Amino acid sequence: MNSPSGPIWFSILFLICAVKIVPIAKVYYFEISTYFLKFEKILKSIENLKNLEVGINGYYILYRKSRRKSIITQSKPILITGASSGIGKLVTEYLAQKDQLVYACARKKKDIEKLNKVENVTSFRLDVTNPLDVQKVVTRVKQEGRGLFGLVNNAGISDCWPILSTSEEMLHRVFNVNVYGPLRITNALIPYLIESQGRIVNVSSISGLFTPTYLGTYSMSKYALEAWSNALSQELKNYNVKVSIIEPGNYKSNIVNASIPVLVERYKKTTNSLFQEEIESIMSPEEEGKNNRENLPSPDEVADAVLDALFNEHPKARYLVISQLESKLFPLVLKAQLVEVFQLFKDNCHRFTVKDLRNLLDEVIKEDITIVDVKSWFYADND
Repeated sequence: MNSPSGPIWFSILFLICAVKIVPIAKVYYFEISTYFLKFEKILKSIENLKNLEVGINGYYILYRKSRRKSIITQSKPILITGASSGIGKLVTEYLAQKDQLVYACARKKKDIEKLNKVENVTSFRLDVTNPLDVQKVVTRVKQEGRGLFGLVNNAGISDCWPILSTSEEMLHRVFNVNVYGPLRITNALIPYLIESQGRIVNVSSISGLFTPTYLGTYSMSKYALEAWSNALSQELKNYNVKVSIIEPGNYKSNIVNASIPVLVERYKKTTNSLFQEEIESIMSPEEEGKNNRENLPSPDEVADAVLDALFNEHPKARYLVISQLESKLFPLVLKAQLVEVFQLFKDNCHRFTVKDLRNLLDEVIKEDITIVDVKSWFYADND
């Protein structure tokens, strides 16, 4: 495969080096550019990499495997929320197979019973919206006497509805699970994670990077989760607790099907809405077919990312995980980030020259920046 020509390559780098998109873009571009020559011969031997995006993705996989080191040396206790299906269930099975002690949390009795049958798995009842359940989980962890090394905040729900027809009650329903839920369980278990100098892995979404139509509420919750994760990273740095965000694309899961009964009941109560036409479109059989996730790829790649975040000596701050079958999503995510960067700097008094962008890019690569620490900005002496 021929490497991309100089002007095209540097144009891409200049566009994506703005601080807003550094954590995402560097996964596929910044780290790669540093080691491009080192792996050029390997790249040339790879077939069927038909465009720059796929080529860079394949390049990064090789680079990652050559560099990243696992710290799985002994059994470590890991707690996973939303472990009854989808990503949570798969991560539970992966960890159990690697002889890790897994505390798998679910809400329904039948799911708890199934999880308890898996070797190396102890299942707890946990509804992340219920503070009493959260406290009971803390008690169980204490009773087990093994402490806690990892917390995977995976529990989440979806919602598909016009944002201007969304009530505070609808908004709270989603935020109560997707934002307040991780906050509750993390705050409750943080003493154990600090003691073990462990890991926190928050399962976000590509919807935390851009907002699909009618997924405004869900996207808002994921943007909030991203901001909260950034705050955790900064505040836990001195305690040697590492925080990672997983940002999956579309994979096989139950998150959409689980939301359908709620949407149906809401639809029955909705009449004469200003956005009735949009609501009818959302509830149409055609749209329901599009949202069927049964034929999507299994989230094995997402589970791999979670394992890397838990056990790698140097986990990444962000893991953007998109299947090869939906590789078109990668440029869409990147474009959405670039649009926001353009909006920020268009006709702005703060302008960057090409040289400025080069220097910023060199700084990010050299210092291996995972998150921009703005603490000094707030407390700097501006006199």
